[in-house]
Amino acid sequence: MIQRQQLIKVIAEMSGLRQENDALAYGETKVLYSDDNVIVYERKFYDDVVVVAVNRQPDREYQLNNVTTDLSDGVYNDELSGILYDEWRNRGRRAAVFANVLLS
Repeated sequence: MIQRQQLIKVIAEMSGLRQENDALAYGETKVLYSDDNVIVYERKFYDDVVVVAVNRQPDREYQLNNVTTDLSDGVYNDELSGILYDEWRNRGRRAAVFANVLLS
C-alpha cells in the first residue's frame, strides 16, 4: 500500500512535470498498449507529446514491442521510475523512439 509520504512525493513530482509540459495538463489521451500488466498511453497537445507507461507489477520488467508514438526520434528520460517503491536502482532509465516506434 502506498504510504502518505510516498503519495506526497509522487504528487509533487507529477505536479512539477505537469507544469513543464502542457500535454500532461491539456492533452488528448490515446492508449498505445494495454494488457493485465502494463498500460502505455500518450498525451498530445499541439507539438507537446508525453508517453506514460504504468507497470502494474513493479517487481517485474516488461519489454514492449511495436508500440508506435507521435514522439520525435530520440532518447527520453523515465522521470518517475521507482518513485513509489524507492527502487532507486531504476532511476535514470531511458527509452528511445526510432521511426515512431517506442523502444523500451
